[in-house]
Amino acid sequence: MPSFLQQQLNQLAAPQTNIYKENYKKASVLYETAESNAYSRDDYFEIGLSGYNALLELEPGFSKYSQLFDRESKDVQRFVADASTNKLLDESIEGFLLMLSPYYMTIKPAMKAVEWLLQRYYVNEMNVDAVMMCILPYYDTPAFIRTLKVLNIDQKGRSGELNQWQWLK
Repeated sequence: MPSFLQQQLNQLAAPQTNIYKENYKKASVLYETAESNAYSRDDYFEIGLSGYNALLELEPGFSKYSQLFDRESKDVQRFVADASTNKLLDESIEGFLLMLSPYYMTIKPAMKAVEWLLQRYYVNEMNVDAVMMCILPYYDTPAFIRTLKVLNIDQKGRSGELNQWQWLK
């Protein structure tokens, strides 16, 4: 069992520092790497917002997740946010992805919305379990494989333990 100090250090660890590497490739479920690197944050916001608005037309219940697609969300810096802010974000993202699951592989707006979550909230690193919960029903589709490829299932979780999805590598 890790010591209290080790637990605190694990919580402060920044596994996301790979986003600052020179050869960092943006994760994308819609685009190939070369194309995804050409888009700006504003471009991804517009893509995600268009997907979210289309989802709202199909299911008004998505409105409770509007803060994830608010213009102010473009400025969210998840890696420097405090624990309570990240906890609220996690809960909102998990709820959204759970509600999104029936639509994920069936309509393009769902994947557009997830694209924004990947680009802004790094759900492929920080919410792997929630993304897996969303896509697991589609395990036999090419879109499942494409989404799985962008998930960071190699890193240890926030608790310092190995990721439970590593067997899918």
